[in-house]
Amino acid sequence: MNKNKYQAIKAVIIVLLLFCFIGCGNAYSEQENEDNSIENEESSNESTAEDINAINSSEEADVDNTDKTQLLNEYIYQNEDVIALLSVEGTDIEGPVLQSWEEDDYYASHNDQKQLDSNGAMYIEMANMANMCDFNTVIHGSGGEDGILGELINFENPDFFEKHEEFVIYLPDNKLTYEIWAVFERDNTSLIREYDFTYQSGCRQFLDDVYGDKVMGKQIRGGWGDANENMFMVTLTVDNPESDKQLVVIGALVDDEMGTIDRIVSE
Repeated sequence: MNKNKYQAIKAVIIVLLLFCFIGCGNAYSEQENEDNSIENEESSNESTAEDINAINSSEEADVDNTDKTQLLNEYIYQNEDVIALLSVEGTDIEGPVLQSWEEDDYYASHNDQKQLDSNGAMYIEMANMANMCDFNTVIHGSGGEDGILGELINFENPDFFEKHEEFVIYLPDNKLTYEIWAVFERDNTSLIREYDFTYQSGCRQFLDDVYGDKVMGKQIRGGWGDANENMFMVTLTVDNPESDKQLVVIGALVDDEMGTIDRIVSE
């Protein structure tokens, strides 16, 4: 084979090898791009799903708040004594809270339509402010199997207490969320008359008694060792016909949606 022919064949072989190498490189690059595209698409789909879930949750919360506000407005339209709507997590307790200016316990024997009813309604006394700005707003209700607050007894069960942490109060212009931090039975006396919640001394005495009284079955949620007189609380109270005691479920304000809850407590 002459020298020129040998060099021509060699050149052809080199070209073919280069073509194969470039082709393989392109194929690998295309596969890598395809893999990256799939990964990016999957990541994008996951992010999109998370975003959609977050948006749906937010929309559901907005719808729920709107529904509750509309329901509260309907109650107020039917009875001007309605001041709020209470909803307790894990129970069927949901309904209007009232305040009568005729007598403190009017709604112990009347429903929210002002009709005589042995189960009454949920209500606060005249000593409490309707805007929930007191140190401790006390909401009363009937107990027993058919009582309007009868299901509060479930909170005496430690498992139920651990799993259900909140109740919500809707005002005409606000939504207040309370964390349930203490549950126990006490003597069946009036909290409003026993403690003067308009003074810090009365607030402190109440807290000292909550922590200090040795009551069987008392539930106190972890993290509330620093409860103080500057907090905003709501105490749900119900008579326990079986023990002749009063069950109290105490919630502390953890979310004030409109930021309007405030007060000055005297020394």
